[in-house]
Amino acid sequence: MIEQYEQHGAIVFLYSFVLTWSVGIIPPFLIRFVILKKQLSKKMAIFLSVFFFFFNVILFTVLGSETQVHSALFFIGLLSYLMYMYKRKTPDEKKQERAKRVAFLEKKRKNAKDWDNA
Repeated sequence: MIEQYEQHGAIVFLYSFVLTWSVGIIPPFLIRFVILKKQLSKKMAIFLSVFFFFFNVILFTVLGSETQVHSALFFIGLLSYLMYMYKRKTPDEKKQERAKRVAFLEKKRKNAKDWDNA
């Protein structure tokens, strides 16, 4: 068994990586961007992230994975939380943010000119 793993180590690693991340990310992606199409509340995002973390730990334990996968599942849970909390900016919000940046830069240029004239 060990010789077989050493012989096909890269393929096994790649397969494990793709399987772990796809099983871990697809459900949160579908919930957030396909089913709900809106940002979740903080409590609901935490609940779903923790729920799917434990679900994935149990699933991969039953499938016979090793403990290295559980650390990857932590990062999958973190990414799931960030996906649940992601909020797109509306065009109005983008315009307001740009106006703030432009005003800040103009103020900075004005202050620089004042220093040059002094």
